[in-house]
Amino acid sequence: PAHVGVLHVLSLAAIDSGQLLVHASAVRDGGSAWVFVGPSGAGKSTLAGWYPPDDVLNDDFVLLQPGSELSVHSQPFFGKTMAERLGPSLSARVRSVFTLRHSTLALRALAPPERFIALMDAVALPEQAGTYRAGALELAEQCIESPWSELSFSLEPERTQAFLKTLS
Repeated sequence: PAHVGVLHVLSLAAIDSGQLLVHASAVRDGGSAWVFVGPSGAGKSTLAGWYPPDDVLNDDFVLLQPGSELSVHSQPFFGKTMAERLGPSLSARVRSVFTLRHSTLALRALAPPERFIALMDAVALPEQAGTYRAGALELAEQCIESPWSELSFSLEPERTQAFLKTLS
């Protein structure tokens, strides 16, 4: 499909600017953001949908930018939340990144190798990325320095949101 070409171009441009395009959703909660990483069907859009629309950076793809603190940015091309909102890109400092699993509500810290694998599985990188692959790997190594956990959750919005607030 045509959107795959746009996705690949955006991914390579992101790497050139020191960012990674990641299959994830992100929501602002207070002054920082939660990032939810996972494959289709993991619950990224579901979790984002439990927040007010103005707090959702995107429900499909976000840009992660390492630095002194990991930050997350919306992007205007993918995700139903961005299609509904016109205006400037949204950004926030990342409080934590979560890989998602459907189960009883629980949290498990991820070791750096698990973080790296989860992130690289979610990075939108064309197979023929060539020299960009090294840049993506270097950016990923920087991104996994932030807190990462596996979030097991069930489809209970109030309970899951209350649980996330306890992590602040």
